[in-house]
Amino acid sequence: MNRTAAIGIKTEALKAIEALSASLAVALAGCDGDEYGRLHKQVGLIIGQIQMGILEPIVAQYPELDDPR
Repeated sequence: MNRTAAIGIKTEALKAIEALSASLAVALAGCDGDEYGRLHKQVGLIIGQIQMGILEPIVAQYPELDDPR
């Protein structure tokens, strides 16, 4: 992939992570403990997949796009 595509994909992947994280706040207010726990686990797995399957390969190809916070 070219650098422009990598930047766009990274941006959208980070938006997806933000949206998934926000869904946990909604769930916390409207789910019982067991439901929240299941959702939290699944969201964590998905975020991990985004990180390892999308963001890490982009940073490996374009290290300058790494955003240490």
